[in-house]
Parts: sequence; C-alpha cells; structure tokens
Amino acid sequence: MTDDQGPSRKRLRQIDLFECLSVKKEKIGSHKIRDMNSALSVEGLSQAEAPAANTQSRPNENVVERGSVSPVAGSSEMRVGAEFNSSQDLFPELDSPPLQDEAGSPDSEETVIDEPEEEAIPQTFNRMPACGFSLPCLEATPDHTVFCKLAETSGIPFSSPEVYIDKWDGDHVRMPCSSKNLYPCDQAGGGLQLKSRWDLIEKSLLSPIHSSYDLVNAILQYNSRYVAQWSFRGLHRFFEEELDPSEAQGFFEHLLPKMIRLALQLPELVTQPIPLLKCGRNHSLTFSQLQVACLLSNAFFCTFPRRNTQKSNSEYAHYPDINFVA
Repeated sequence: MTDDQGPSRKRLRQIDLFECLSVKKEKIGSHKIRDMNSALSVEGLSQAEAPAANTQSRPNENVVERGSVSPVAGSSEMRVGAEFNSSQDLFPELDSPPLQDEAGSPDSEETVIDEPEEEAIPQTFNRMPACGFSLPCLEATPDHTVFCKLAETSGIPFSSPEVYIDKWDGDHVRMPCSSKNLYPCDQAGGGLQLKSRWDLIEKSLLSPIHSSYDLVNAILQYNSRYVAQWSFRGLHRFFEEELDPSEAQGFFEHLLPKMIRLALQLPELVTQPIPLLKCGRNHSLTFSQLQVACLLSNAFFCTFPRRNTQKSNSEYAHYPDINFVA
C-alpha cells in the first residue's frame, strides 16, 4: 500500500532480554505448576500442601500459595536475580548424595582396609614369640666386655672393676683421663711443657661459664691447635636465635653444670679400657646408662684425644667421629 509520502512500514514492538526470559519463565512455571497439581491430585495430597512441596523442590522459584507465579519486578536488580537454569548439571554425582548400596558396598572407593592381608607381611619377618629372646648374663667373656655389675639388693648397676685400669695403645680407646694423655702448654719463661690434659680439662670446665662464648673458650683451652680451624657458629646461633633468653640462662645455670660434673666422673664410672671394635672380630660391649651418659658428655666437651681429625694418615681415620665439633 502506498501513498504520497511513500510506502508504509510495519513497526514491531521491541523488548529487552530480561523481559524475554521473564515471559519464558512464566510460561514454563505455569506448565510445571499445572503438572504438579495433577500429580498431587493423583497421589491424594491436599491442595494446601502443594505450594510447600513445590517450594522445597525449587527454592529459587517465587511461588505463591495458589500456584500462581509471582509477578516479575520491573527493576533491573530483580530481573537479574530471576535466573533461568535450563542447562544440564555438569557433575550430578557431586550434587546428589551417594546411594546407600554404593556407600556400603565393598567396591566403594571410600572403603578403607585397616588390616593388611596375610600375604602382605613377608614370611621372613620375625614374629612373636620366636623373635623374643632373653639377654645373656652379665659375665665377661673373650668376646664380651662388661663394664658394670648389678647390685644384689637394689639392682642398681655399679662400675666394674672398682679401681680404674689405664691402657694407652692401639687396641683400646685412648681415654681423656689417662695419665699418658699429655698436652703441650706454654711456660711462663717461654717454651712448651707437656702437662696432664685431664688436669687442664678439669680446670677449664670448672671455670665460670655463662654463655656459649665462655663454653667455646673453655673447650679451646685443651684444643688450642684447632682455634683457627673449628667454627662454633651453629652453637652460637642455637643459643642466640633458637632459644629464648630464659631457656639459654636455664641451660648455663642448671643443665651445663650437671653435664660437666657427669663428664668429670669418667675415672670413677668407666674404670676399664674400652676395646676398639675392628673388622673381622665379633665383640660386644655392655655399659650402664650412667656410663653411656658420661661418655657422651665427654664427647660434647671434645675431651677425647686424637679424635679431632679424619685425615687418611691419622690413627682413627677409619672410625666415626665422636667429639662434638670433629
């Protein structure tokens, strides 16, 4: 149809995306409510229970009591809030709880087997009571050196023998308290003089020690040749950075004096020579806990002679370190 002004044009009403989704949602919601009402009538449920059931099944839908869809608000916020979920769940197994048969089945991944199968334990492993055995009697034999005995009344071990026996050779541990353990010391008029190293150890450790630096100075008094070689950075860092000031103070005031007293009891606690364990020879050593603690205290204060180097030509090159900084 034409006129003088030109051909006529047919105009269409334009709506936005939110309004389109709202209209579509109203249609879908009405169909769902109609289907649900028919299903409820078949099951014999009352019409009053239908909105509650519909609300629990679809919490995101705005449903009124009589099944009518609530009007969509005109504001943009309400339009954005009205979501239309027509996509399929990507991981339905994560949203839905597992079935009872699947959770309790032995093939379920959540089933944990606490007890291993009998075949999982190798037959070569020892089992009780076969692996249980009684310790031998504390009797000295050519292959067993016993450094303590048990008191008949109290059962507390004591050193054996009662008098210290000294040996300074290549078959036994050279003890710090040996009379042959000599150390060169400076004389007042110049020169060097060999003195008992054990006397020097006692004098150094019994001097006042209030910090890690005092402890290092005491140790270097009878290890003066290693002043330029030994580094005590780890010791200083432990007391300055790792421990609290109160903990460090407690160590130097209470624990360290007990360790020094224990180390200086070496001639009374370990009274016989300790044989070196060498290759190709079976030998056992039996100590009491107090004797072992005494030996470890001496190792902490670096008192064992000739154990501060691991050079290939040294006497104890094939033995493990024992002194604290060696």
